[in-house]
Amino acid sequence: AVTPGRIVWSNDLIARNLTEGLDENATARKLFEFVQSFPYQVTHFEDNDGTELYDYERGDCRHKREALYHLLQERGFEVRKVAVLFDWADLPIPKEILKLKKKSGTKAFHSAMEVKIAGKWLYVDPTWNPELAKLGFPVTEHWDAKSPTKEISNGTTVKHQHDSYQTIGELYEEHDIPWPLISETIAFNNKLNPCLAKQRAKK
Repeated sequence: AVTPGRIVWSNDLIARNLTEGLDENATARKLFEFVQSFPYQVTHFEDNDGTELYDYERGDCRHKREALYHLLQERGFEVRKVAVLFDWADLPIPKEILKLKKKSGTKAFHSAMEVKIAGKWLYVDPTWNPELAKLGFPVTEHWDAKSPTKEISNGTTVKHQHDSYQTIGELYEEHDIPWPLISETIAFNNKLNPCLAKQRAKK
């Protein structure tokens, strides 16, 4: 059932309206920039067709990955999902916020994807919105749709395609990483979101 007053988004319509008449390369770039433009904020996630990003007008890596995945798929691109091991400590996040992950540790898994363009698989990550570049986040500016985008962090990452594991828990076990404590995750997110929002607001 549809909630009264809720907008029902169409990935097909959004994708066609944004890219009608564009070639493959320009289409990929346009859809990437559209999703990337939404502000990064850790937000409730229902794992649907990516349209939560438009409901909230913001999102984290999960919302952005799902949105771009479905938009590209609607335009005929071959796409696949990727989980990426990274370390929050390799990003310009204040140490007092990183310390909130005392027992969980700062390593985590990130939602990203790959798209096939001109017969070549490319890593594509629209997570960090352009405004975060001034803070030192690895923002991909003016993606050419011919080479991979920047990684999620400035440090070492390890990629796993979704068909290589059953659950994200298996990846935590494989890399011997403690499962994140809910209390620490909430505390971390509650500090990270306003920190980034405050920085975005600065001119």
